[in-house]
Amino acid sequence: MWNFNMVLSLPMTRILPGYEPYMRLFPDKITARIPRSLEAKFVGLATIIIAGFSLLGNTWVVYLYQNQILMNGDLRAAQLAQTTASGIINTLLYEELGLIHEGGLIENEMKDLVEKDNTHVKRMNLYDGTGHLHYTSEYSQFANHSPGVRLTPPFTRLVRDTVIWKGRDYEYYLPLHIYGKQMGVLQIVFSRQQDFIRIARFRHVMLWVSLVVFITGVILAFIIARTLARPIKDLAGQMASVRDLSRAAPVRVTRGDEIGVLQKSFGQMLERLKTLDHQREKEQQALIQTEKLASVGTLVSGLAHEINNPLAGIQNCLRRIENHPENIEQTRKYAQLMASALSRIDDIVTSLLNFTRKRDMSILPVNLNQILDATLNLLEMQKTAANIRFRKRLADPLPQASGDAQYLSQVVMNLLLNAMDEMPEGGEITLETGADESRVFMKIRDQGSGIPKPIQHKIFDPFFTTKPTGKGTGLGLSVVHSIVEQHQGTIDFDTGPDGTTFIVALPRYPGEHSPASLLSGAILAGGKSSRMGTDKAWMDFRGKPLIQRALSVLKDYVDDLMIIANQTTAYEELGYPVYPDTIPGCGPLGGIYTALQKSRREHCLVLACDLPFVTQKAFALLQERMSAADVVLFQSESGLEPLCAIYHQQCLPVIEQQLQQGDYKIHNFLQRVQTTIIDLREVGDKLSSIQFTNLNSPEDIPR
Repeated sequence: MWNFNMVLSLPMTRILPGYEPYMRLFPDKITARIPRSLEAKFVGLATIIIAGFSLLGNTWVVYLYQNQILMNGDLRAAQLAQTTASGIINTLLYEELGLIHEGGLIENEMKDLVEKDNTHVKRMNLYDGTGHLHYTSEYSQFANHSPGVRLTPPFTRLVRDTVIWKGRDYEYYLPLHIYGKQMGVLQIVFSRQQDFIRIARFRHVMLWVSLVVFITGVILAFIIARTLARPIKDLAGQMASVRDLSRAAPVRVTRGDEIGVLQKSFGQMLERLKTLDHQREKEQQALIQTEKLASVGTLVSGLAHEINNPLAGIQNCLRRIENHPENIEQTRKYAQLMASALSRIDDIVTSLLNFTRKRDMSILPVNLNQILDATLNLLEMQKTAANIRFRKRLADPLPQASGDAQYLSQVVMNLLLNAMDEMPEGGEITLETGADESRVFMKIRDQGSGIPKPIQHKIFDPFFTTKPTGKGTGLGLSVVHSIVEQHQGTIDFDTGPDGTTFIVALPRYPGEHSPASLLSGAILAGGKSSRMGTDKAWMDFRGKPLIQRALSVLKDYVDDLMIIANQTTAYEELGYPVYPDTIPGCGPLGGIYTALQKSRREHCLVLACDLPFVTQKAFALLQERMSAADVVLFQSESGLEPLCAIYHQQCLPVIEQQLQQGDYKIHNFLQRVQTTIIDLREVGDKLSSIQFTNLNSPEDIPR
């Protein structure tokens, strides 16, 4: 079976066999440019079908019309011939009976019939019984044929009417009988020229009608194809936009047909992928933690020595103080030494705790130089014991990278431990940092023997190791590769007989801006509370009004801060711009609308003033995901939290349209835009529901 897809996929020389010489003018590159989308295929197939039906319909209608016109002409001609023959027979009969003397009656009748346009008679002849021309509408025949024009014998013996076709003319031969007596033959030549002119005009009109029908059909096919393809394209766009499963918005089923089934299936598949991705992340985190603990095991002996040395110094100082308690100067000196030793122990323990702490990744601006220095601090003892020298070539200043300092510390630790293992006799490890227009990179180079070529493609595989049994887990470089990929970075290496260099490149923090320069901030102060009789924003909480507590949290996080309130004069003393609700009385949605109108940034962080426990950590979590949706908000135990959320300027027309419809419900608005919801259960180690406890009256404070 052939179908339209097969036709599109064939070379043109196979579509039109026998026309290869002509097809060379139209190479297969032309067919390669034919759109292969479902919409284009539908329009193309519909165009072919419409063109075929238009051609067939046009041909059939013209054929029926032509037959009808010709049949009507034949019938009219037959009736006219019979009527004329009857009149002539009567004239001849009356002449033979002597009732009349023929004096040009027949010639006049012939002449009248020929001259009338509606009769379509071209010529008439009347032959006598012997076949001689007796009367004619064209007198020239008498002049040209003096002996007389005669009919051939077959026509002189006619017993019934006979029609002879000659091109677009046809001749009627009617025998004239009176009581069995042959009185002659009447010849009438009819012209069909007018009929064919009408047919040609009708064919021309039908051609235009077919063309209009064809164009209209193609337009309708395009509209239908576009209508049918739009939800599929929207779904395909939604599929293509899913780059991060954790930030993917739920798929809304908007139709009840097969496309709705497809939307539902995609949503279910997305949920399954999210579940699998969540499981994969858990397993990956477990591997990372396993490797981290393995690294700690390597560090333990050295760290114990690093702690024991200052502890021994502290003990020595304490003995001297006990022996000479009266020596104040000596006591002061040893106290400073003990404080320095305790600070050293605190630094080591803090570094170790930061390195081993298990938590989710949080992308923030980081300084790779500081990460390298902190990690080197943990390796001081191993460096000395292994006769290793660290040579630092750090760029200063160094642009900030996007990353998680704790996870990147593990990257540096694993690479440094591998480099040290490659130099059992000691040597030098070079640490270098730098940056280009889009990336910040660090290089760690050892002086080992290099990585053999046969295993270079395996070094990032899990559980692959060249170390003796019991010394390595085979997860070090695999974990490094995984962490770098999670940071949207790259890791590569350059190896040879004189050593190996690992290059880690990370994205620069966007524009190297601080969070404040990316966001506007708006505090919704509200108005008078029905339970309080005064502005809730001025309610005292732990010695400070709620509005001032909100300002203190938000002012260091944004640089474009404003207050939205029903009574603007009450807040002017705070020193920030105060704007009234654009549409008062419509609830939080009006305040959000006003905030976006007044915002000078692409994103605006909206905060209700009655959330006294909210912290900047919540803002950081929102900002991490604000590029993936129109609205980023939390979901706490009490539901969605739209008054601690980041809104994009694209929300403005959506809110405006909803307000014009008299709909003030914020949850209806959230269903019309793309939202990213951060569930507090997923970030419980960073945030808790207490941050979204709001205060409406003084009675809420004890609670």
